[in-house]
Amino acid sequence: MSFSTKASRIPHQTILAAIGNQDFPAKKPVIQGEVYFLNKTKGIVFHMYDDRGLDIIGSSKASLECIYETYKGWILEYDRSKTNAVFA
Repeated sequence: MSFSTKASRIPHQTILAAIGNQDFPAKKPVIQGEVYFLNKTKGIVFHMYDDRGLDIIGSSKASLECIYETYKGWILEYDRSKTNAVFA
C-alpha cells in the first residue's frame, strides 16, 4: 500500500517506534511488514528495518550530502570506508 501526503501529516515518531518494536511483541506500538518513506522532492528513500538500523538511499550524491555531513558518525564500521569515499 502507498499514499502521498505532506510529511507534516505523517506520525513518523509513532511509526518509527512501531518498527523498532517489531522484535518485541510486548512493546506497543508494533508494526509488521516493511515501511519506506519516499521524499519525491529530495529524491530520498528512508527505510528503517528494525531497532538496529536503517538505510537511506538517494537519487544523487547531492541529495544525501547534508544527511551524510550531519550523521556520518553513525555509519556502521563495515560501511564507513566505502561511504566516506563516495563523499570525499
